[in-house]
Amino acid sequence: MKIEEFTLFSVSTNGDGEKTPSTRLTPNALPERGNSYAVVESSTGVSTRYARFKKALEQETVPQWYVLRATYGREKKAYDYLVAKGVTAFYPTMNIVKVIKGKRKKVRISCLPNIFFAYGTEECIKTFVYDNVNLPFLRFYYEHIQLYQIAKLKALK
Repeated sequence: MKIEEFTLFSVSTNGDGEKTPSTRLTPNALPERGNSYAVVESSTGVSTRYARFKKALEQETVPQWYVLRATYGREKKAYDYLVAKGVTAFYPTMNIVKVIKGKRKKVRISCLPNIFFAYGTEECIKTFVYDNVNLPFLRFYYEHIQLYQIAKLKALK
């Protein structure tokens, strides 16, 4: 059976009409299967795709900004607790005027609901995030895939 008879005119069949059709959007060859994490250990350099994970592995003790999430609008309570414990934190807010029961009232609201930022080492911030007694509603705001890939890199070392 000739494939050319049943394909669109814009689809190439690589000549003889018996091969798999290709729209030329992707190459016909399958990519080589290999360990993509081996690039990190390469002596020739680091792929830009995995450079951020290597950097994260090397700088676990360097203070940096972390995005934290508090549930049910309790970010102000968590922010106040961390600041009272000596942690540098940033809670973006703005003042607005609301009409409540016919009266104008100034109210301070969060610019990023449920989110604020804390500066410190990973171990320092983890002590607050995993403190289920005082802050059971506080968690890291992160991308699950990135943490999984970092764990894989740690396992390879």
